[in-house]
Amino acid sequence: DSLIRKSPRLLIRDLKAENLEIGGNDDIFNISGNNLSTQPALLTESGQLKVVRGDGDLSVTLGLPTAATPSESRLQVGLSGMEISELEAQAGKELPMKGGTMDISGDGTIDNGVLDVPLKVTLKNTTVNAFGTELPLNNFPLEIKLYGPMEDPNLKIPTDALKNAATEAGKSKVENLIKEKGGDELKKLLPFGN
Repeated sequence: DSLIRKSPRLLIRDLKAENLEIGGNDDIFNISGNNLSTQPALLTESGQLKVVRGDGDLSVTLGLPTAATPSESRLQVGLSGMEISELEAQAGKELPMKGGTMDISGDGTIDNGVLDVPLKVTLKNTTVNAFGTELPLNNFPLEIKLYGPMEDPNLKIPTDALKNAATEAGKSKVENLIKEKGGDELKKLLPFGN
């Protein structure tokens, strides 16, 4: 009994499963892990489980708890090139953005089943309907926070980020209009007119 208390019942030092078909679609996944245990809090080295789809456009890495952090896990996510229309279909409702793609990266924690994951979202070649105006955005960074219980997580989008999006998109529209329609003399006076 004392041996079981000091070490986990099951410990997998190294795991590798490649070219797995999951869910009946054509997606292929690779799964790798190390120090996977039934009682990760008994380990001095943290465990890790990583799932990568296909060519790496989707990856999720879970850093498991250790004796030093028995209730906390690290969560890293990455998603590149997700079609906005695909996101809208998955959400099952109309989104305030149309066309283009998004990239998402995040690094945060899961502590006692509660998420705290700051996400960096980059919108590419999309149009956002904000404040009644359609704003074209390309390579626009947006910081979002995924938080709350894993069973019912929330997304927080800072209001300042949306205001900045509107300002930047509007500024780009004005700059482009002046570059296209403005006379040569006007262009010389503006910092972006060259």
